[in-house]
Amino acid sequence: MALSLAVVVVLTTLGASFLNRSLSEDRLGRRTVDRQVAFYLAEAGVDRAIAELRNNPAWSGVSYTPMTGVAGGYEVTVAALSPALKRLTSTGHVPSNIPTAAGYQPWRLETVVEVVTPSVFQFSVFGAERVRMKVNDEDDDGDNDENERPDAHVLIDSYDSSVGTYLSQTPGQQGDVGTNHIEDDAIRLKANTGEGSITVHGQVKVGPNLPDPATAVEITGTVTITGNPPIVSQAQALSLPAVTIPSPCSGGGDMKLKGGEALTLFQSASPYCYTKLDLKDQSSIIVQGNVVIYTGEFTVKQDAQVNAAGRPTQLIIQVTSNKNVKLQDGARVVAGIYAPQSKAKVKDDVVLYGSLVAARIKVKHGAALHYDEALASVGPSSGSAEARLRSWREP
Repeated sequence: MALSLAVVVVLTTLGASFLNRSLSEDRLGRRTVDRQVAFYLAEAGVDRAIAELRNNPAWSGVSYTPMTGVAGGYEVTVAALSPALKRLTSTGHVPSNIPTAAGYQPWRLETVVEVVTPSVFQFSVFGAERVRMKVNDEDDDGDNDENERPDAHVLIDSYDSSVGTYLSQTPGQQGDVGTNHIEDDAIRLKANTGEGSITVHGQVKVGPNLPDPATAVEITGTVTITGNPPIVSQAQALSLPAVTIPSPCSGGGDMKLKGGEALTLFQSASPYCYTKLDLKDQSSIIVQGNVVIYTGEFTVKQDAQVNAAGRPTQLIIQVTSNKNVKLQDGARVVAGIYAPQSKAKVKDDVVLYGSLVAARIKVKHGAALHYDEALASVGPSSGSAEARLRSWREP
C-alpha cells in the first residue's frame, strides 16, 4: 500500500507538472497569436490612414475602431511634420482597447507618409485636345501666319528650379509633351529635313488605353524624342478642373503694358484678377513672393518679359475663358500657365520656363520650353492626392 501510494503521488506530481506546462504553452501560444493579430490590426490602421489621406490630405486620424470578425481593432493619430509630411501612429488592440481586459495585447507602428497633391503641371506642354509643333514653311494646319521660319528649331527639356537656375543645371529629360486624345495625329510634330528641327527631351504621351500609342502621333522630318520608350499611352487621362475665380481678388479690368512699362505684383495682394493681360514692346511683370493671376486673356509679345528673374513656382497664371493665349515675338515667360479652355500659340523665339497647359497648343517658328519639375506639386490640383510611405518603425 505504501509503495502504491508513493507511485500515485509521483504520477500525480508528474501529471500536474505536465498539465501546468501544457497550460503555460497554450497561454504563450495564444499570446503570440494575439500579438500577431495586434500587429496586423496596426497595419490595417496604416492602410486606412494612407487611403484616407489620398482623398483628404487634412484627415486627422480615427479613434478606436473595432474590426468585423476579429476580437480587436485599431486607432490612428496623425501629426503634421510639415505641410507634406505626416507622422502616423497606428495601434492595434486585442481583444479590445481596454488594457485591463483578459489577454490584452497591443502593437504600435509609427510611419512617416508624404502627401503630395499632383498639379495639372505634369508636362512641359499639354494640349488636352491636341498639340501641333511645326518648324517648316508648309502651312498645312489652317494657320495663315506670315513670316514662316523654315530654319527655326523647337527645344523642349526640363530642370528643377528648387535646385537652381536652368543654366546652372544639366538639362533634364522630363520635358514631356502630352494630350488626352487618342485619335490619329492627336500630336503632330513636323520639321521637314533641312528646314529646322524639333527635339523633345522626354516622352510624347497620348491618351490612355491605346494599344499602339504611335498611331496617335504624326512625325515628319528631323524630330528627336529622347524618352524611353519615346511614345507612350498615359495610365489615365490628366484631369483638368475648371478655373474658379476667387473672391476677393486684386486688380480688375484690362491690364495693358507697353513701351517698357513694368508692373510689380506682390504676394500680399495675391490673387490678381484681370479681364485681359496684354504685354508688348519690352514691358514686364515683376513678381515679389508667390503670386497667382486670373485673367480672361493672356498675350505676351515683342520681347516682353513675365517674372524673368523669378522661378516658375512663384507665378501661376490661370486663364478663365476660352480666349486665346499668345506667346510670341521673343517673349520670355517664367510661370505655370493653365488655360484649360483656350487655344495657345507659341511662336517666334519664345522662351518659356515652367509649363503650358491648354485645350489646344500650337508651337511654330522656334521656341525653347523648359519644364520646371518643381511645378509637379504646385498649382491647380489634378486628381486625388498621392500618399507615399517614407519610413516605418516599431517603437
